[in-house]
Amino acid sequence: MLILQKLHKSLSLEVIHFFEKLSRHSATVAQNVSKSAFVQRRQGIKPSFFQDLLYFFNQEYQHHPKVTSPCWKGFRLLACDTSVIELPASEELKAVYEHQVGAGHFRTQGRLSALYQVSNAMFLDAELAPTTTDERSLAMKHWVHCQANDLIIYDRGYPSYDFMYRHQQAGIAFVIRIPIVFNKVTDTFLASGKSSAIVDFYPRKQNFQDLPYQKSTPLAVRLIRVTLPDGETELLATSLLNEEAYPAEDFAHLYALRWQQEVRFDILKSNLGLENFSGYSVLSVQQDLYAALFLLNLQALVSQEVKVQVEESTQHRQHDYQVNQALSLGFLKEKIIDLFYSQQPEELRTSLKILFIQHVEPVRADRKPDGNPKKYKKKKKPKVTMNRKPVRRQA
Repeated sequence: MLILQKLHKSLSLEVIHFFEKLSRHSATVAQNVSKSAFVQRRQGIKPSFFQDLLYFFNQEYQHHPKVTSPCWKGFRLLACDTSVIELPASEELKAVYEHQVGAGHFRTQGRLSALYQVSNAMFLDAELAPTTTDERSLAMKHWVHCQANDLIIYDRGYPSYDFMYRHQQAGIAFVIRIPIVFNKVTDTFLASGKSSAIVDFYPRKQNFQDLPYQKSTPLAVRLIRVTLPDGETELLATSLLNEEAYPAEDFAHLYALRWQQEVRFDILKSNLGLENFSGYSVLSVQQDLYAALFLLNLQALVSQEVKVQVEESTQHRQHDYQVNQALSLGFLKEKIIDLFYSQQPEELRTSLKILFIQHVEPVRADRKPDGNPKKYKKKKKPKVTMNRKPVRRQA
């Protein structure tokens, strides 16, 4: 329960405050629990406990009789992406996650891969792996959480013949952004001036041993040209071949929906402070990760429940409004113990909803998700703690 609060302060203070809050619900709470005792006891909790808590929460939500998740043309919309996570440079974590970032420089970082449901802003699955791990292999691990009517949206780091072929074999629909310079087939399509065309891709591997396809195995893929407002061209590939059922003009907006996952990644890092881990072991990092994702999903659930009330209370204002992300997460962290132990959970949920409705922020509809990346080069780099600075090793 203490880990679910996403610890940011001194660990000793967090432990003291936790038992103070817990004493409100029980008369037999242990006293004078030390930081050392907490560190030792958490070693007996498998990260899979928090992972299963996340899965259980998602399953209960998905099968709740009052929940009807919006679909796109019958598909449940998902997005899959990765984000680099800074990790403490302890010896245990370096042994698993350290990698070279330049001549003689090393960083302790992990690659967080996550499957995200667009319609309800919830993470369905996540895995933290070394940065050397291929994004596509991580993405395929998430497929155990997919359903027959799922459509997964990917960014441009994923496309390959093998990856798209395995989607076809698994019966999972996809939309993937493809680099403008990809292969001769995409070159021909772009030169044709067409907005949509069904083409055949062929594998470029030389060794097909133990693979379910050969060099001559065609893969039917639909290519779609998207022209951005600034005149630039994006190229998408999809398994949705029916041009009448899925018009080409629908895909610009469809692909843009994946940006929501990057926003949630940012909230995970900035508002929840994921990279400020409460321990220096692989176990504590995994615990913190799944606890943070559970808290973020819980915040998304309550935000959805009050969405209509927020819209009604702010309809007279110039902008559209949404629940304030930072404050709502703060309210949840403060109330998480009460949520689990309260004898009047409905009353507590109502009070949380009121707080969410009272604290809102404007939705800036005119902001572009894909801005000019060069502008960030002018920003000062944030200060980092000593254990996160690149280490230069002597030859």
